[in-house]
Amino acid sequence: MLPARWRNRRNHLCGLWNWAVAKGYADVSPFNRGGRVPGELKSLEPPSDRGLVGNDEQRLLDDTGARLKDCVIAALEALDSG
Repeated sequence: MLPARWRNRRNHLCGLWNWAVAKGYADVSPFNRGGRVPGELKSLEPPSDRGLVGNDEQRLLDDTGARLKDCVIAALEALDSG
């Protein structure tokens, strides 16, 4: 997998954890150390402007297994609010 894809996935996971902390679902994010984001976790690449189009959201939910469905829904809600 390309390094940019890893950074993109890491950024999405970081955003998901930040959302979970803000909503009270988690107490802390594993992406923060002492209230700060470590330098190696900061991304230098600009955020992507690509979003879900058409029926992408429903297709994603249809293809997601039961164990990950709640995480995908949380990520989609975070994207809608952000």
